[in-house]
Amino acid sequence: MKRLEFNIFIDADLDRVFDTMIGKNSFKIWTSVFDPSSDFEGSWEKNDKVYFTCFNNEGKKAGIIGRVEENSPSSFISVKYIGVLYDGQEVYEGPKTLGWTGVYENYRFAKENNLVKVTVEIDSNDEMEQFYRKNYPLALQKLKEICEK
Repeated sequence: MKRLEFNIFIDADLDRVFDTMIGKNSFKIWTSVFDPSSDFEGSWEKNDKVYFTCFNNEGKKAGIIGRVEENSPSSFISVKYIGVLYDGQEVYEGPKTLGWTGVYENYRFAKENNLVKVTVEIDSNDEMEQFYRKNYPLALQKLKEICEK
């Protein structure tokens, strides 16, 4: 497992960037880079489950189940993946969860020179590394665009 890091500077209010990154409607926009049906369900509150979802090729809901380990508003969010959605069912152990359970995705927000620096850290296996390296910069650019409107 390798920890990848992606950064972007956004010319917007810190709270606006934070709220846009995790807001129900805006989340779908910036994460559409990963999958056009990308969405989330659940809550960003500490210890709550958050489901990062999309529809698979058969039109069934799929995705990753996370637990919010930390949420310091406008500062830091940490999500630990604990399972997957497979054929619409929650799966917490077994071969379908390999490479996902125990993975962290962290979002950091900080003011630097009147801009907001967003840093995303994500644990990645070899299989997903190129996907993240290609798509996370594009997703963060989309986040920047909607924050700076």
